[in-house]
Amino acid sequence: MSPRSTCLGLAAALLVVPTVTYATPLSLTDVAANAAPVQQLLMLGIAIATLAAIIISVFKLLPGRLSGGSAFVSSLRFAGPVAGILGAAYAAWRMCIGIATVPDTPSLKVLAPGFAEIATLIALGALSGIIAIVLTWAIEARIDRQVLAE
Repeated sequence: MSPRSTCLGLAAALLVVPTVTYATPLSLTDVAANAAPVQQLLMLGIAIATLAAIIISVFKLLPGRLSGGSAFVSSLRFAGPVAGILGAAYAAWRMCIGIATVPDTPSLKVLAPGFAEIATLIALGALSGIIAIVLTWAIEARIDRQVLAE
């Protein structure tokens, strides 16, 4: 058996395994748990950055605590969606490479977890950007109120 046929057989087996695993409907935790390690880290990073922005904003909105953290929250408006889209592009690239290496075209049921991973990354990035925009507006409104009060 040649190394090429072994690799093709292994790739085909890896694409068939999700059909057994995903007999039940996919949930967000299933998608995250079965994603590639790079995508798992990216999903975790986006979620942690969004939670950190929320915590920073809550502290900034408290009376007397206006300094620090605005740049982080403001930069998340752009960085969250970009990270999500880049992660989704990488996942799509990996999926296309996997499809190209198997001899038969996989069914949609086999490809569905990959599409769910891509959609999850895009949604997490968009959600983090939207949350960061709303938090930035709240922080700027708080700053404006304090400046006008002085």
